[in-house]
Amino acid sequence: MSKSQAVLGVNAFISSVYGAGCLLDPSKILAIYGSTEKIVFLHPAHGMSQYLGGLHLTIALRCLSALGVGCLPKRDAKLVLQEQAVVHAAMAAVAGYRTIAGAQISLLAATASPLPGSILLAALSYAAAKSL
Repeated sequence: MSKSQAVLGVNAFISSVYGAGCLLDPSKILAIYGSTEKIVFLHPAHGMSQYLGGLHLTIALRCLSALGVGCLPKRDAKLVLQEQAVVHAAMAAVAGYRTIAGAQISLLAATASPLPGSILLAALSYAAAKSL
């Protein structure tokens, strides 16, 4: 297994977990971002979370298609990895902004957010794309 295949697999797994979580139990996913309330079905945040869940599942499918899984159309692995680097960099920017705006500027607050994982996945995706 190559580095690019491993990174695509990790991206597919993470996006699948986020996607399923956003669709099935948005309250738990939103808790990562600091929400403490239970989100009921008709709450606007529930709909927004489900929409984002669909986007994450689409990202997972793109990664799987780059790996050549099943009947999915084949995608260029380098292009998908570059897209993943951009997606995770954007997610890191949002997580970083939320950490700073929430006056939680501390190492503990930064590590309790999606910030470290987003930075790591952006870096891994970028490095794997560069190796192709």
